[in-house]
Amino acid sequence: MTAQTSPQIAAASKALAGNHGFSLISDEKLLALYAALLHGRMIEEQQRSGSGGNRGSKCGAGCGHEAPVVATCIDLHREDTLVAPPDTLIHAFVKGAPLESIAAWLAPSSSADAEGAQSRRSPGSLDSASLASWNVVSPASPEAVAVLNAGISAALTHKIADDDKIVVVFFAGDAEDPDSREALHFTLEQQLPMLLVLHATTPQSNHRGTGKSSQNAAVVPLRRIASFGIPCLPVDGADMVAIYRAASESIARIRQGRGPTLLECIDVADGLDPIAKMEAYLDRKGLFQPIFKELTQATFTAALAAAGQVSPWT
Repeated sequence: MTAQTSPQIAAASKALAGNHGFSLISDEKLLALYAALLHGRMIEEQQRSGSGGNRGSKCGAGCGHEAPVVATCIDLHREDTLVAPPDTLIHAFVKGAPLESIAAWLAPSSSADAEGAQSRRSPGSLDSASLASWNVVSPASPEAVAVLNAGISAALTHKIADDDKIVVVFFAGDAEDPDSREALHFTLEQQLPMLLVLHATTPQSNHRGTGKSSQNAAVVPLRRIASFGIPCLPVDGADMVAIYRAASESIARIRQGRGPTLLECIDVADGLDPIAKMEAYLDRKGLFQPIFKELTQATFTAALAAAGQVSPWT
């Protein structure tokens, strides 16, 4: 199937590849991105299945929408701050949360040992203290203004410290809301070191791999964000390579003290699952081998199982 990428995305991708001097992504990095995408999907599927923890029925990034998280966060420094929505897991995992904590959060519990399981899970749960140790902030509210304000607070701290650390903020919703507009204007006025990642994860847009259209996704038009003066890059939200390239350039720019950038991950008309799209890309480069996928999945499954036997707070 040929990707029906919008002219806007195609033009941005061409500019990124041709006008900004991107070096080729190494084969090793491409395979690392693919492996991390598989790991993220496995975590999301377990999280959605309802088999784990207190919040197992929720799917943090939205199954099929892991590509922006993996591609944007895989190269972040430990000291960088990641602002993620509530009830998230994949963001913390990509940022570097210990596998033991991931396994503990996903571990199933039965009613027979519910009380004991609750006491055992508490230290390893993704509460604010645990998240803070990995420089992940998860506001109590998923509203755009709450997430943006949490990002602004962290970015101000980095700016005052005059370091080269950045803040990556994942948000969805209506940036035309007056409070959100005010937050975005402040981000620009203060030239805060923030990468804003906008990707709708509404029920209408959660159709990756089903072939269903997601034209009703709550995506804020780029021209409105651009009117704030914040540089904006539109990219196919299922294209790992395109997102990684755009995020890499944006992060380098932000670390140079050149202010915020917004990365808008758009659900394009082809509806392809990001894993399928990445596999097709690797196949064209002669890098995809089904055995690599099988081994990656089997190894990660075993690692999660082994990690579950270790107390995450010892």
